[in-house]
Amino acid sequence: MANEIDYKRRNIYINEDIEEEISKEVIRQIIEINDYDKEQRLEDIYYKADPINLFLTTNGGTIGEALAIYDAIKYSKTPVDIYVLGKCYSAGFVILGAGSHRFAYPNATLMTHELSYSSSYNQLTTHEDYAHEFRKNQKGINELILKDTNIPKDELQWYYEHKKDWFMSVEEALKLGVIDKIIGK
Repeated sequence: MANEIDYKRRNIYINEDIEEEISKEVIRQIIEINDYDKEQRLEDIYYKADPINLFLTTNGGTIGEALAIYDAIKYSKTPVDIYVLGKCYSAGFVILGAGSHRFAYPNATLMTHELSYSSSYNQLTTHEDYAHEFRKNQKGINELILKDTNIPKDELQWYYEHKKDWFMSVEEALKLGVIDKIIGK
């Protein structure tokens, strides 16, 4: 997956489930573009970096990998704008919150839900350890969503308690501050 980076276009694509390989590749590209921009600023004090464009369409994936991408975006010195095409579900919803500017195309759908957890461990202490970590991760995800959007805490909690998945149109996502703009509107 060692894609060449086009420093002029500055486009990164996530169009699959967010697993270890895609996470490593996206983080590598963000870091390399940041390094390139740093070198350019050393050579030209007037250099102004264009944002990185991350195009996102995903069913979700592993939350640990999503959080790694989230942190890479949040701490990138070069702004990362995120564009949602098609679907932005689960772990993708979390990543979206990290964007400097968050856009969605008119036919996109977004979805968040509580983390999924299953255990095949027979030892009670091992199961309890994982359950504790799971609850801690869910609390952290909730805090990120509440910080990155205008979703009221009680509304987020209601959806988690009463619905399995919270699907939202781009109009609802715009109203709730999940995205900043609908492309073409």
